[in-house]
Amino acid sequence: MKHFLYILLCLLACTRSAYAQQWHFGVEGGYTLNSFHTPTLHTSSRSGFKAGGVVNYTFKSNFLLESGLAFERKGGTLSGSSIAGHNQVEVNNMDYLHLPFLMGYAFHLGKQFALLPQAGGYLNTGIGGSGFCSGHDPYNQPYTSAIEIFSSRNNLYYRPFSRMDAGLLFAASLQYRKYRLKVSYELGLSKIHSTYGSPKNRTLGISAFYLFR
Repeated sequence: MKHFLYILLCLLACTRSAYAQQWHFGVEGGYTLNSFHTPTLHTSSRSGFKAGGVVNYTFKSNFLLESGLAFERKGGTLSGSSIAGHNQVEVNNMDYLHLPFLMGYAFHLGKQFALLPQAGGYLNTGIGGSGFCSGHDPYNQPYTSAIEIFSSRNNLYYRPFSRMDAGLLFAASLQYRKYRLKVSYELGLSKIHSTYGSPKNRTLGISAFYLFR
């Protein structure tokens, strides 16, 4: 019985050691710059931010898988001669829950540093947002109306954006011990609006990580 308990404790210790070496958990926060890609309208970008948790699994071959969950704020402006009756739709904030899926490889630069190129995809779900739409009414009088980005309940003439957004995600990180500096780019593939120029999100991000383990 004593030998069995000893062997069991050794196995648990080995499992815990392997677990600690392979799984990493942390937090991330940073800056985003988003724009809408559409060939038919004029666009301008808007700054935002993201913050959330990260988890990754590193194989013995230095390949790694990474995911997490973050709050991400985007925005931008669409303008043109006629956008379904408006001249401009200004998205002050477009808030998402951001779910990334990344594969990468860790190139070790000495004992303390590592370079991590990554590629994969993302899935976003819209949870809220606000902005303004402006133009001229049937009497040629200018107007500006407040809008909820994902709802038309306060403006019958506004058509809401889709809550779902998905696309490709590319990133490169420099890691020093438990700290990581990351540059990322989200290439949206989903049309987030069916009428206002069929725009797609394009998001550049710069963020910092802290890994707890």
